[in-house]
Amino acid sequence: QRLLQVCAILGDCLGCTAQDAPTALQDWARQAGLPGLQAMGLSAHQHRDVAEAALTTSSMKGNPITPGVDALIHAMDQAG
Repeated sequence: QRLLQVCAILGDCLGCTAQDAPTALQDWARQAGLPGLQAMGLSAHQHRDVAEAALTTSSMKGNPITPGVDALIHAMDQAG
C-alpha cells in the first residue's frame, strides 16, 4: 500500500503512471548526471555484503517495508 502511494507521488512529479515511476525515476537520475553504483566504485560482487550490512542499520528499522537480502541485491543490480 505505502509503496503504491510513493509510486503514485513519483508518477505525478515525473509525468507518468505509478507503474512506470521506478523506471522514470531511474531515467531522470541518469539524465541529471547522477552516477550508478558501479561508477561510484561498488562492484556487483560486493552487493550481497552490502545488502546484508544494510539490513542491520538503524535507518532500515524505520523502513515501512522490510526487504530481504535478495530484494536489495536486485535493486543494486538495477541501479548499476
